[in-house]
Amino acid sequence: MKDIQVRFIGKPWPNHSDHSGYHQLVPRLGTEIPLPDLTTIRSTWLPGRLAAAMARRSGVRYYGYEAFYHEWAAAREMLGQRKPTVYHVLYGDQYFRYLGHMRRLSRSKVVASFHVPPEELGDSLATAGHLAALDAAIVVGSNQLSYFSGRIEPKRLHLLPHGVDTNTFRPPGRHPGDPGNGKRCLFVGMHDRDFETLSAVIDLVAHE
Repeated sequence: MKDIQVRFIGKPWPNHSDHSGYHQLVPRLGTEIPLPDLTTIRSTWLPGRLAAAMARRSGVRYYGYEAFYHEWAAAREMLGQRKPTVYHVLYGDQYFRYLGHMRRLSRSKVVASFHVPPEELGDSLATAGHLAALDAAIVVGSNQLSYFSGRIEPKRLHLLPHGVDTNTFRPPGRHPGDPGNGKRCLFVGMHDRDFETLSAVIDLVAHE
């Protein structure tokens, strides 16, 4: 089997720690395509002004200037790549729009992961035709499957729930004086969290 390199497109978010976030895939599976200082090219025609125009017409709500340039950098590398390469867009709901069409001109494959909850997918992806150009789409929740099932071939759609670094995120040891019969709940984050389910879980545990 030939060695296949994986190149990642996207960036870690400021709220991610050293042990959390989807960017954890990068050091474990491949390398990332660096994004240069955009301030030096923003005013140029190519790719500067072109990037702004293509971002506006993308039909992807959160797709911006930076996302286009990241795809631009990946496309340039892809067209000159001679060895089998997988380009994985870490946040397909924000950083993927045009790259899939470029893969037809190379031997490379394009994969994207999607994180937006199902009730926001239609709003985030006002246009969905570009999804068919993916070699594989990864969703992180089973409730996303219904949106993608009619827009991409079933064999290209994969459910891979988020993993957890259990060496870091685990219950602490007992504190001195802790009787050991108390119940604790740790809930992390605020964005797109299911507080209704959290409330139901607390009620169930409290009455066990």
